[in-house]
Amino acid sequence: MCEKIIWQPKGIYQKGKDFRIILNHEFANEMINSRLSRKDYLSLQELPMETMGVQIKEPYIFYKDTLFLKQINLRARDGKWLTLENFQGEEKSAFRNQLKYSTHNLDYRPSERDIEILLGLFDLWIEYSPIIKS
Repeated sequence: MCEKIIWQPKGIYQKGKDFRIILNHEFANEMINSRLSRKDYLSLQELPMETMGVQIKEPYIFYKDTLFLKQINLRARDGKWLTLENFQGEEKSAFRNQLKYSTHNLDYRPSERDIEILLGLFDLWIEYSPIIKS
């Protein structure tokens, strides 16, 4: 991971499986100001299979054509994902508050693997986005 703390999981020790992640504003700003080509988009979508052996069709949803992550889908049929809270596509208003991602439906047939996969997918985005940005 990067030399500085980029993201911090919150609440994974509590009852239930839902958790939140707080994202560093500086990193988020870099990502929203970085363009994402179609080739790089497809590469990022294939990373989970290549690195984690997890097959999810297009797990990453980005804001417009940037590297800024809006949502990670785990299983669409169960409605399980990790999404950015209170973001309506207004960069300036979103960056005034903490940037929090929260899980959805992890209380519905939960598994420890769901948490592991979502955290892993988030970590892949953190690790590979600066490389793609370069």
